[in-house]
Amino acid sequence: MSLVPFMLQYLIGVLAVIGFNFLNQLYFHIDAPTTFTINVIAATAMLHIFFFRMYNYLLNVVMITNMRMIDIEQSVFFKRERDVIYFQKIQDFRCRQTGILQRIFKYGDLIVLGASSDVHYTFHFIPRVNKVHHIMSDIQKSNIQFPHLEERARQYDIQYQIETQKHGHVH
Repeated sequence: MSLVPFMLQYLIGVLAVIGFNFLNQLYFHIDAPTTFTINVIAATAMLHIFFFRMYNYLLNVVMITNMRMIDIEQSVFFKRERDVIYFQKIQDFRCRQTGILQRIFKYGDLIVLGASSDVHYTFHFIPRVNKVHHIMSDIQKSNIQFPHLEERARQYDIQYQIETQKHGHVH
């Protein structure tokens, strides 16, 4: 998991609080209880935002099997989406690392292009994106050699959806 984007925002917030305190001593001269209250409110807001974003980040899951990619996006507040992309429907996929931080911490974006030109998925903040890209290309090559396995995967997927609807699970 790559926590770099969240940590950078947190670091900027901490630097803003430190900058406020420095400027307060030089120019504003706000009394100590008010300064303390402002610092506590800022720290509480930063921590809440940080943990809320972390929790949402950890709820999103991308599973890669030998037949398909399953993207499960959840939110803290009652949202759950499940997308299935079969490797036979994927035309191309790319990995993108922009900036020095993505290279140093080895994360990036994975872009999956579907068979039609308007279908594409972008997965952000994928750890070890080059390794994931290499694994996906190996899987796609093996699926070209064994195309009959895709039909079996669809049958299992349909059976899974029917079973979850019988048991009252909503996906």
